[in-house]
Amino acid sequence: KLDETQLFYVLLKIKALKEASPAGDAALNLCLVIDRSTSMKGPRLQHLKMAVHSIIDECDKDDLLSVVTFSDSAEVLISAQHPVEPREMKALVSTIRADGATAIYSGLKAGMAQIERKRHPRYVNHIILITDGRTYGDEADCVRLAARAHERGIGISAMGIGDDWNDRFLDTLASRTGGSSTYISTPEGVGGFLRQRVRSLATSYAERVQLLVAPGPYAHLEAVSRISPNPMMLDAGTQPVPLGSVESASASRLMLEFHLTTQDAALGELYVGRIDVRGEILGVGQRSAQVALDVTAKLEAEPAREE
Repeated sequence: KLDETQLFYVLLKIKALKEASPAGDAALNLCLVIDRSTSMKGPRLQHLKMAVHSIIDECDKDDLLSVVTFSDSAEVLISAQHPVEPREMKALVSTIRADGATAIYSGLKAGMAQIERKRHPRYVNHIILITDGRTYGDEADCVRLAARAHERGIGISAMGIGDDWNDRFLDTLASRTGGSSTYISTPEGVGGFLRQRVRSLATSYAERVQLLVAPGPYAHLEAVSRISPNPMMLDAGTQPVPLGSVESASASRLMLEFHLTTQDAALGELYVGRIDVRGEILGVGQRSAQVALDVTAKLEAEPAREE
């Protein structure tokens, strides 16, 4: 028990029960929103096309895939459909040419419309934005669109290529929906990152997962960060906090930072708060699930001696 504010950390691990895991991969309703502005010309766009070709080949027959390109305006290159004609889809991707400025909102808006065409709770409904630049004047519109996407059960992940993209903006965009934001330093790295993200979505055990934290009278939730997979800061000021997906094979790990003010608290067990995680289990017999945990700390008159 101290007179000043104390930091209290909770490491939270969210893992699928093996005996409850649904069989097979989750079905995707995926839209790739691709920046084709002038700065993408050359190796960046070439490697990105190759990566999208691989995604088309790896899609399952039950998946839905759409591709939107944007520069000054957006174009639906491939409307949401099952990949029954992969050669035709790859041929369309090969026609992408770089030209114009970067207007991310137009691309996200068109991508959202494609997801909405086939949106269903049994799918992992997700947009992946790939860009190498900064959007001008429409950041607020993009963030509002991300908030609407979250309300509709649609996730957004962002991939920034090179050094000129706005990392804070893409982090904010992704965190609004529980998605991930990734930095890709070289054009050669695009394919690996994109395939890894799509595979992680395809192995989702639960989707539209949310974290609700109710602090006790002597506690304040200061920060929430995701440690794995896809480390990033989350918005602790938003309740519930969107977490996106939980994978079947690997756990999601979060770090919660509480500030405790204990001057007026009684000695003994201190109630820090309740942590509530809820989401929708995918697969056969889809259902909602919820797990709650009460967190306490031991409050003593003198700090314990540490080794």
